[in-house]
This record gives sequence, structure tokens and C-alpha cells, in this order.
Amino acid sequence: MGIQAYIRDALVKVIQSVPDTGQVHNRYKYASDWNVFLDKFTVTIAGKKQIRGWWISIPTLPGGLNYDSFETHWHNFVFPIRAIMGYSDTDDSETEFENMIYAVHGKLHEQGVLGLGPLQLAPTIDQVIPGGSIDVILPLIDIRTFGSVLCHYAELYLTVGVKDTSGFGVWQD
Repeated sequence: MGIQAYIRDALVKVIQSVPDTGQVHNRYKYASDWNVFLDKFTVTIAGKKQIRGWWISIPTLPGGLNYDSFETHWHNFVFPIRAIMGYSDTDDSETEFENMIYAVHGKLHEQGVLGLGPLQLAPTIDQVIPGGSIDVILPLIDIRTFGSVLCHYAELYLTVGVKDTSGFGVWQD
């Protein structure tokens, strides 16, 4: 398993640590069958059944490598993170969705090395992006239809800088 898989699993744990985020998946979840979709994203919160969930997709590696020296360089993994929640005008779901996505955004932003720093796992994230924190952006908040249900939808993109000292590029065990 490469470092990107360790990071994805760590991101799932971080999102799950935020109350009432729903079901969190470490990969894209597609379901052409409505009942399968409901199984993947239906939760009960405060006694109400609703659609609420997250999934983290395969990271991209945009741009070139950032070299610190001849022995080390950075890989900047960008993880797409998507959130959905069923829409309800009566229940003011927009405010609840907003609170949820900003709570997750804040939690992700403060994570440092996601528990994958030295002495935690091999391979490790030795350092995050120069400057000290994981970069998280939230460029899209929208309303979309999933199946026949109108849902709030958001996309976050989390960049994790990983320092490679192996000389071989992206890690693989």
C-alpha cells in the first residue's frame, strides 16, 4: 500500500471524528441502483433518517516536484473530498450542511501529519507542505440531484505535501 492509501484512510478517520457527518468512504461510491445508494449514504441523526455522507477519491499529483536538495523532494498529493446531505427547506438543511462542511474543513486543516509522522507508520509523512499545515480548500458548494433526491453537495480539496527521501518518487510498499 502506498502512502496515498495511508493518507486516505487517515482522512476517513478525521472526518468520522466530526459528529453527524454520516457515512464516510475511502473511495468513490457509485450506485446505479437507488437502494444501494441509500445503503451507502442513509443515516439516522436526531431520530431522522437522512442522506448524509462523504467520499475521498484518488489523489492527483499536479505540477512538478519541489526539490529541497538532490536527496529529497516533495510530492503534493491533492485529495478530492466530496460531501452530500439531503435537502430540506422545512428543516433549514442548508444551515446544517454549512455547519457540517465547515466543521470538517476546520478539523482537516488542523491535522498536521494526520498521525502518519515519524514513528507512526512506514512510510511516513515527515513534514507537511512548507509553512506548517495541510492546505484545504472548499471551492464548490451546490445543490445536486442524486437519484430522485435533491441534495446539498460540496467539494473540498486537501493538499498534503509528502517529503520523499527514497529517490524513487511515489512510495509503494
